[in-house]
Amino acid sequence: DIDYETGNIESLNCVTVNGSIQPGFQVNAGSDVKVSGSVMSAKVACEGNLVISGGITGSSSTLKAAGDTDINFIEQGKLECGGICVIRKQSYYSDITAGSDICCRNSSSIVGGRFIAGGSITIGDAGSENSKPSILAAGVTAERFALYSELKESIVQQQDAIIQWLQLYRGSSTSKKVKKMERDLAETKLQLMRLNMIPGTGIYSKAGTVDDIEKMDKEDYSDENGIAIDTIQIDVQGTIFAGAVIRIGNQTMTLEKTVSKRRFKLHPNKKRILAVPLK
Repeated sequence: DIDYETGNIESLNCVTVNGSIQPGFQVNAGSDVKVSGSVMSAKVACEGNLVISGGITGSSSTLKAAGDTDINFIEQGKLECGGICVIRKQSYYSDITAGSDICCRNSSSIVGGRFIAGGSITIGDAGSENSKPSILAAGVTAERFALYSELKESIVQQQDAIIQWLQLYRGSSTSKKVKKMERDLAETKLQLMRLNMIPGTGIYSKAGTVDDIEKMDKEDYSDENGIAIDTIQIDVQGTIFAGAVIRIGNQTMTLEKTVSKRRFKLHPNKKRILAVPLK
């Protein structure tokens, strides 16, 4: 075990842990890391591949690998890898980001949490009748997805600030202060509309200014030099419950009803997401 007897581990090479990593401890390696036991409210970072044979538990568990990752199950943790992420059993209210594909066994299940993949996603079951909906995003850059979430939150905050100002100072709707707040809000909305999620693209599309914000369409993106987004898909081998948020590249949808064995992919015009039966 990695515990008070060993202390934290720092290595420029590969690290093999034959036991578990106990709460509060860290393993940092310049190459691959293999843990035969579990990671419990601990941190792991490596410049190679990462294999966790046991489970990952605890909201303070964070794992980061430059290469691929292969885990058994994760509960309330955060996992980030630069390559492919394999999940063999379960993900429970955890955040998973991968530079390439996220692959789960057909018998696996995910409950809540976020799956953000630069490539495609394959899962077993997703969600339950009483759980918070999961977010599944394929063909998406994780950093831009985080920016997307920040911009959406900022819009809500800016709108609330305008409402509070108008309630506090009645009759000030044409004041310079309110006009500036409205311009700032318009800038944030435009930034959100122009944001490109697709790996390899420029972060913003070229079209649009604040003056023509009303003409902007959320489908107006530039995907030049990006990945082949039309090949990206989200395969559900089991059941995915209503409320799940599906995103492929720059398009998103909220699942209206529970379905089984579906493939989510972009329409040929790349302006909406299709759900087709898995063969």
